[in-house]
Amino acid sequence: MNDSPAISVIMPVFNAGQFLAMAIHSVLTQSCRDFELIIVDDASTDESAAIVASFQDARIRFFQNEKNGGITFTLNRGLDLCRGALIARMDADDIMHKDRLAKQLAFMKSELGVSVLATRIELINVDNEVTGIWNTDFETLSEYDIKRIMAKTNCVAHPSVMMRSEIVRKFRYNQNQKGAEDWDLWMRILNAGLRIAKLDEVLLQYRMHATSIMAATKNEVSLERRLMIARRIFLWNATTKFSFSAFYFLVLIAQCRTFARHVKMNMAMPIARSAKRLLTYSPFAAMRQWQEMRSAMKKWNGKRLFIFTYVHEGGAEQVHADILQALHDKEALVIITGFSLNKHFQERLNRHAQLVVIPELANHPFTKELVLEAIAAKLNSLDGAIVFGSNNEWFFDLLPRLNERVRLFYLIHAFHYQPEGNVLHKGWLKYASRIERYIFISTQSKLEFSKFCFHNNQPKSIHEKFCFISNAVHSFKAPITHQGLSVLFVGRESKEKRIELFLKIAANTLKIAPSIQFSVVGKNSNKDLPNVKFFGVLNDKTAMNRIYQDHDILLVTSDREGFPMVIMEAMANGLTIAATPVGDIPNRLRSETALITSTLAEDRTVSEMTEHLLMLSRQPDKLNDLRLNAFKFAQDSFSWETFQNAYQELLRSKN
Repeated sequence: MNDSPAISVIMPVFNAGQFLAMAIHSVLTQSCRDFELIIVDDASTDESAAIVASFQDARIRFFQNEKNGGITFTLNRGLDLCRGALIARMDADDIMHKDRLAKQLAFMKSELGVSVLATRIELINVDNEVTGIWNTDFETLSEYDIKRIMAKTNCVAHPSVMMRSEIVRKFRYNQNQKGAEDWDLWMRILNAGLRIAKLDEVLLQYRMHATSIMAATKNEVSLERRLMIARRIFLWNATTKFSFSAFYFLVLIAQCRTFARHVKMNMAMPIARSAKRLLTYSPFAAMRQWQEMRSAMKKWNGKRLFIFTYVHEGGAEQVHADILQALHDKEALVIITGFSLNKHFQERLNRHAQLVVIPELANHPFTKELVLEAIAAKLNSLDGAIVFGSNNEWFFDLLPRLNERVRLFYLIHAFHYQPEGNVLHKGWLKYASRIERYIFISTQSKLEFSKFCFHNNQPKSIHEKFCFISNAVHSFKAPITHQGLSVLFVGRESKEKRIELFLKIAANTLKIAPSIQFSVVGKNSNKDLPNVKFFGVLNDKTAMNRIYQDHDILLVTSDREGFPMVIMEAMANGLTIAATPVGDIPNRLRSETALITSTLAEDRTVSEMTEHLLMLSRQPDKLNDLRLNAFKFAQDSFSWETFQNAYQELLRSKN
């Protein structure tokens, strides 16, 4: 073997057995052959050493640390072992493009002034699927942009770089930089006036998974703190060495801005929230709730705990009440952690389980941790305990305190994937391996959550945790034939319901067919429209069912929904549906049961809905067919027995 190869590839290894063989193979099959692969094992306890030994290739030089020294120690040892004039980095779970080394070598030979050369990367998951890109990487290509952004955050993927050995050996990795040793190195190199460049080509697949260094660091420390800690160490070292440059002051400015953001987001706002709670939450209410909680915990000898947020009127709260009714486990404990607007479902929840409403106790800065620890201690003392949560951050505050014996279930009512959003759910993904089942009431939400998991580098196996359980309707009433056509709108006075579109549709339709009747159930102040009847808010189920039975069509104009309970109730009472293609509606309803517009756009929605209503007013037979088909669909799809059996089976004790 050549004693002075052109390139030395450094690959640190620690318990990397799952992906190590693939990573080594991608190096050994490079189109450029003039390299050595230096693998330094940081005292792995898995099969990593055996995997390395299975490769019979003279270019591999394998070394093992006597004890675990950490990534920075291992990298610096690798630098000392290199014989090449150029050093390429590689991680034990990533994959090189076959021409990576050749293309970087050619560039470094032609651009002698460049000290470090990176490439663009694409992200892959544990199943080798490309899940996306690193935006900061793709937004910084020119040397100017790299220098400008590097003062704010790292924009170079460490395992993609090729470096000149005399430069990197001079600077070495700083062992005080935990999880930011690469960014610190780039900052010191730039501060010295040296150049960092990047090839405009994806030449590395960077694997994201729960045990990766990047994932672990993100889980442990907030973004602002990670940035500030890394910059503080760099600034201190540069200051003590009187190493000042324009880049130094760019870093200093970025540090001040991050500190201001950190104070606002992570200090001032939490302090303000805590202060508000201290001043506005009644200590007497918290004490009373603590006594109620302690009493409930003493009585509670069951194994099911449900954590919900509210008991007020709402679709999600109705589903929660239905779940408890389906199980009817009087030994189950239900904890309500939020401040409800009313007590609409409180009596019903208490009828089917033991209920404790503790908003002050659960959110007060002096008592939250106390009650979380008390609940966790109780659950951890039980064999096969079950915790079921929905729409609730408190569920995920409790989760890390629970042992592996506690079974965890989480219900997702509605979900929309947003590449730059879903912040809370991104934080909760670190617990995905602990969740036994994710339950969805909407197939569209299930699809959206699958997309979210894929682009956040979750393995395919997470889909095995997903299950769909349709909500249920308690009673069914066959369609009643009416004289003329009557149209109903049911919804809260909230922006996404778009009641103003319903009123426009009513106005347009009544100009042509004044005999059509329009009605609104829900809070709405606009009651001066002729030929539109406003019932206001109705909490009585019997009265609501009578209104359903007096109408033919439920009109849904929303631009954001899952699969509303009102649709299910309307169909169970013999109404057909006219709706926008929102949420799960187009997935579950067909043309023989409903009329769905082609778009969510307001003008088109109004015109298409108006046409639908005028057509049905002229074709009573078609209307009757739609209503009958809708009723039959409801009977088949929204059965209470099916719902009850599904939850009883899902939450059945394993003991």
